[in-house]
Amino acid sequence: QVFGGRLSEKAGGKWPLGLSILLASLLTLVTPVAADIGVLAIIFLRLVMGLVHGICLPTAFAMFALWAPLEERSTLISLCVMGDHVGTILSMPLAGYLCENGFSGGWPSVYYILGILGCVWFIFWTCLAYSTPSDHPRISRRELEYIGRGNIQMNIDQKLPIPWQDIMSSLPVWTLTFCIFTSSWGFTTLLTKLPTYLEVVLHIPIQKNGLVNSLIYVCACITLFITGYASDYLRSKKHYSATKVRKSFQLFGMMGPALCMALIPLMGCNKGMVILLLTAAMGFQGFAGGGYMSITADMAPHHSATLFGIVNGIGCTAGIFSPMVAGLLLEEAHSSIHQWSIVFYISAGLYVVGGIAFLLFASAERQPWAYVPVTNDFSNTKYIKIKQDLENSRKYGTLS
Repeated sequence: QVFGGRLSEKAGGKWPLGLSILLASLLTLVTPVAADIGVLAIIFLRLVMGLVHGICLPTAFAMFALWAPLEERSTLISLCVMGDHVGTILSMPLAGYLCENGFSGGWPSVYYILGILGCVWFIFWTCLAYSTPSDHPRISRRELEYIGRGNIQMNIDQKLPIPWQDIMSSLPVWTLTFCIFTSSWGFTTLLTKLPTYLEVVLHIPIQKNGLVNSLIYVCACITLFITGYASDYLRSKKHYSATKVRKSFQLFGMMGPALCMALIPLMGCNKGMVILLLTAAMGFQGFAGGGYMSITADMAPHHSATLFGIVNGIGCTAGIFSPMVAGLLLEEAHSSIHQWSIVFYISAGLYVVGGIAFLLFASAERQPWAYVPVTNDFSNTKYIKIKQDLENSRKYGTLS
């Protein structure tokens, strides 16, 4: 992720993002072949797939730093992340159907169809996408000025030095990293263990399992868009600082899932209540659209891709440890509700700790180490150091 972010800041985001999706799609296409070869082939393929996917999100954030108008940034980033959830919503029931009714023996058809769709997407991407607004051959000057309003523009040709030491010693950066780690822990727990929980504990058949999963992610999509738009609206009114807006939304995005996951074990095998709480948990998770998702662009607009690669790369290591811990706690195929309760309580506790840390120490103000170029016409650029207003000394405080 760090490599992808830095690459996109230097070379532009179009080709790193496009080629990463193309390569991931090709790897998806050959997955059934790797399965025939053996376990080691699958492990190697998934390893390469993870490396390729790591480039995508930081690259997208690099493009948003140049393409997204300041007053629409959270909305557009939320729409981007929604695409990830929409893919999950559509692929889960599709995979369930193809496993039983697809060609080539069922399950291989899932990989063939999704791989082909990714390759088709790449064709459209190469024709329609451009790394910066100034590269677009059909953009009007009015639109170019609108995109640049409130943003500090930069040429890709410029090689901005990354203040690595300042970044790695920044309290807001490590607070954001910890928040992403704790949030990713709960999200990964739901993503990897929810199908098993629905089938083993609630006895929901695999055919309906995908539909329930899709319903849960639909709720996340709705809240992602609403909170992204709402945070942009609040910031446009100038009544609240960026830090207060981000903290407010992220507090709901952490405490909401914590409460829901803590209540799930108390519901026992009540399918309706458990599904309602799972749906609410994912819905609250979507409040990150107005919370931490846009904060790297606030903190360091022209280092946002590299910064996002660092914090998200470290934070998402929760995706490694969360399934391992859950697997140790759920040793048996038919683990008891008590064992599942421990899994949910761990996630809830981490949500709470991460939310408190974000409330106390996070900041959405441009950081003192964020050197940026200033230009009005994509040329004649000079470096300035952003001077912090004295009021920003309160940026480490709480909402009050």
